[in-house]
Amino acid sequence: MSEILADLDTTTVSPEGDEYYVQVVGEHLLTGMWEAWLEFVPLDDALEVLRTTTETTQTTREDVVRWSETLTQVYLQGAFARAVDISDGGSFV
Repeated sequence: MSEILADLDTTTVSPEGDEYYVQVVGEHLLTGMWEAWLEFVPLDDALEVLRTTTETTQTTREDVVRWSETLTQVYLQGAFARAVDISDGGSFV
């Protein structure tokens, strides 16, 4: 079952001007590892939550939280673009 591991103290703004706050969400896998992805939650309830695919796999929950503390605005902008692409039905490399 997935859980919110970190709420990042930043927002991302879409080209249309919509603002999203960023959460790191993850789950404990049967292998014992943790995988995590980013969810971009819109401030406007009429918009959908955007989600990336797996962004990291770490040994422990604490490692995921530490990873989340290293994310830069540039990384988040790229992740947002990937999440938009996924929601539009596209794929990325």
